[in-house]
Amino acid sequence: MEYLHNLLKFAINMGASDIHIKANHSPSIRVASQLFPVQIDPPTLELMQEIVRHLLPQHLQVRLDREKEVDFSYFADNLGRYRVNVYQQRR
Repeated sequence: MEYLHNLLKFAINMGASDIHIKANHSPSIRVASQLFPVQIDPPTLELMQEIVRHLLPQHLQVRLDREKEVDFSYFADNLGRYRVNVYQQRR
């Protein structure tokens, strides 16, 4: 979760309201209603799957499999609580 937590810390420091993460694309943060790319290596599909496995409460896995989308909250020590939306675009 180092990748995600580093991204969260960066977003906090930049005053971002949202983070957008997609496999094989550079993450973006939303600051003052505008999206800005973050200059870090894009997460691989495998890293995104690992992040989702870590974040997603187990009882919501069936809903994600069925509906291809789920909303939930995530709490990270020393970083705060976050609203999370995970969706599967393809495959």
